[in-house]
Parts: sequence; C-alpha cells; structure tokens
Amino acid sequence: MTVASPSPAQTAARLASHADALQALARGALAALPREPRLHVKLALAAQAHADARDGVAILDRLADLPPAAPPAHGAPGDRAELVDALRSHLADVSPLLDLPTAELLVGILFRQRRALEAPVPTAVDAPAPARDAWIEIGTAPASGPGAQLHATLNAEVLAAEIVAQVAADGGQLAANRLADVARLADLHLQAAAAIERAGAAAGVHWGDHPVSVSPFARMSSLGAAARIELAAAVAAAARPEEPADAGVALLLEHLRANDIAHGRVAARWNGG
Repeated sequence: MTVASPSPAQTAARLASHADALQALARGALAALPREPRLHVKLALAAQAHADARDGVAILDRLADLPPAAPPAHGAPGDRAELVDALRSHLADVSPLLDLPTAELLVGILFRQRRALEAPVPTAVDAPAPARDAWIEIGTAPASGPGAQLHATLNAEVLAAEIVAQVAADGGQLAANRLADVARLADLHLQAAAAIERAGAAAGVHWGDHPVSVSPFARMSSLGAAARIELAAAVAAAARPEEPADAGVALLLEHLRANDIAHGRVAARWNGG
C-alpha cells in the first residue's frame, strides 16, 4: 500500500510559509499595542502576539530537522483566515505514519489559529503612542492619595509592555527568537497589569482614579533595542510599592519580581550574555 504525504522538502517550504505568516501577525499586533488606548485590547493584542510568535519559533525548530526550504511559490498567507486555510490544507496532506512530528505540530497550531479566528481581537484604534483609555488623565507629577502607588504600578506595567512592543514596531524584521522574546515580555507585563487591576478593584482602586505619567516611553527614542528591554524592566520595578498594603498585594509583588527573572534573561541574551 502506498502512503501519500508531502516530501520533506515540500513540507519545509510549506512550514516556512506558515512561520512567515505567524511572525507577520505577531509583528502587527505588537506594533498596534502602544497606539491602542483600551487596556483590555492591549491585553488581547499581547496575548495573541505571544501565541503567534511562539508558534512561529516552534515551526522553525521543526524546520531545523528538515531539508532547506525553497521559497514558497505564492508567498505567505496574507491574514489569519488564509493561514487557517493553509494549515488545514497542509494537515490534510500530511501522513502521520510518515511525518508524525509535523502532523502533531500542525494540529496544535491549527487549533490555536482557529480559536483566534473565531474570537478575534477587536480592531485596534490608532492613537498617538503611548495611548490610554479616554478617561485616563495624563500627568507629569507623581500622583498622591489612597491607592496612588498601586495605580502607578499598574500604569508602569502597561508602559513596560508598550516599550518592549515598540522594539518590534521599530525593529523591522526581528529574528524569530527575538520577536518571541518581545512578545513574551509584552504579554508578561500586561498579565501583571491585569492582576494589579483586579487587586486594586478589590481595594477600591480603579484604573483612572489617578493621573498617570507616560514620560518613560519618550526616553527610549535614543536607545537601542537591548537598552529598551532594560528600560522596560526598570520602569516596572521602580513603581512598585516598598511596603505593600496587605498580604494579597505582597504576594502579587512576589510574582512581579519573578517576572523580572524572565525579563533579565532576555536582556542578557540581547546584550550578548
């Protein structure tokens, strides 16, 4: 019995096309993030960029075990719907008997891409970066009053995500691993912002209760990519309260400091360490 499946070289070409599409989607989401004013949309953009960039790296890992890929005949899929169609078609052609690693890889990526297509991130609003929700007051002096420190910590995590996202926006065709680094950090910082927002709400502190400063975003204009990564970490760390108001906030700060470890490892890699 003959088993039909693409050749390794054909598989490599199709996988390379999928990787190009995933990286383009991740870059687009990261570029939109600093200019999107709505906090909940920033969160969704970062999460999707991270998922897309991570899947792009997974494909490149698979390509390392295949013959060199020829340039795709028709270019990479132009949007997520086209990518889903291309993944579905590729998976249908692959025989798990002959190429189980590719089949398993495609199953996972197709599942995530179909889910993203069925629940898309809202269309991003293009406002001057760094953008904030309409009810947020932009200030320069540090805010004061009950809950001001926690509110500033939330804003600092958002700023850190925007700074690392801007690395992708300004960096052109970042290598896949670096794109994944940036997307991961943006996602980590915005997950932290969401956790702080929930903790604040429980304490009666809400997003927009205090003016916020966005001045660190402008400071990165003269910095290189690695220095921007370090700036983002410094901005987030500097805003955290030294004496947490309660045990819940103290535990939250422990998790934020754990995120600093991941951020530090990325900074070390980007600095050649």
